Amino acid sequence: MLLEEFDANRQAIINPQDLHDPIEGFPKVVISCFSRVTFARLLENYEHEVITRTSMANFEVIVYGITIEDQQIAVFNAPVGAASCVGIIEDLIQFGMEKLVLFGTCGVLDQDIEATSIIIPTAALRDEGTSYHYLPASDEVEVNKGVLPLFQAFLDSHKVSYQSGKSVDDRCSLSRNHRQDEASKGSRSHLCRYGMFGSGGLSSFSGFCSLPFLLCGGPPLGRKMGYPNLIQS
Repeated sequence: MLLEEFDANRQAIINPQDLHDPIEGFPKVVISCFSRVTFARLLENYEHEVITRTSMANFEVIVYGITIEDQQIAVFNAPVGAASCVGIIEDLIQFGMEKLVLFGTCGVLDQDIEATSIIIPTAALRDEGTSYHYLPASDEVEVNKGVLPLFQAFLDSHKVSYQSGKSVDDRCSLSRNHRQDEASKGSRSHLCRYGMFGSGGLSSFSGFCSLPFLLCGGPPLGRKMGYPNLIQS
């Protein structure tokens, strides 16, 4: 199967450093979200300036700088779509980013989870394609391995309730009865019953961030640049 033919070669024909130079003074910490409404509200609440711009084939992403308690932070509105979002993150690493906090909204497969609940992913089922350019084939990938206890302790200390669980691809978000029905038939969609919420890009970002060092090569330009310090919620 094509997705199982993992290429461990760390050098591609086109690499991030071939397209961009590092930016002196670029913030080490970057925050991003997928919702344009949430991102617009963030810009309304903080004074900001344009640091740089990057792009994919058919859209441009503006990277802004904001200051919180004397710390400069870069922010951008992450594109929806695993390959395009990972490609933008590769560019940001080349600019100088060291830590990324990425959050968004999702659908849930557990009807007991209330709207606006905080969900911390612990694993993601790999029902997409991008992550297979960064990790060998497997059913799932662990998420937030290095930061999960820290994040949980922070929420506990502030008495903020949260859920932890496994993500499935949005395309697996079936009704409870359908999932159980298909599971009994041995269908591929039986994977959904192990999931708690749907977030199609999570496995891609997690695969991208699972490598403990920087490397080059993967989609959409044949680039792979691994980065370990992602927080996805």
